[in-house]
Amino acid sequence: MPNVERRILPILLLLASCSDRQIEPDYSELIADACMSSCPVTTECSPDPYYSSVEECITKCSTAETWDVLNQCDTRVLEGFLCVGRLECEQYEVYLMSLENGDLTPPADYECTEHIIALQNCDPDQPFEEPE
Repeated sequence: MPNVERRILPILLLLASCSDRQIEPDYSELIADACMSSCPVTTECSPDPYYSSVEECITKCSTAETWDVLNQCDTRVLEGFLCVGRLECEQYEVYLMSLENGDLTPPADYECTEHIIALQNCDPDQPFEEPE
């Protein structure tokens, strides 16, 4: 019996020392959902889309290195992606025009105004928060 205890004790100590470690949650599904939401609008509604297809957009968006270390600004970007995904093409055109003009304060009744303002005011030193 003492021989078994000598074998188990190091394993228990190792497990106990690992219990304080935090494993960062995997947000890849959330990121993919946000990309799948926005890519059809950004690709199909844009007169000069950055990506040649919705599938290419989703792939590049979901696997971008920017998602390696998440912070509050990434939360705001994902919230913006989800909002853009709800826009009609006409609404998306207003969004693009406001960005091209450098006017990052679109009309108050514009659906995604709060997301644009939140992104402008994000703090990259603050932790990632799962979008609502």
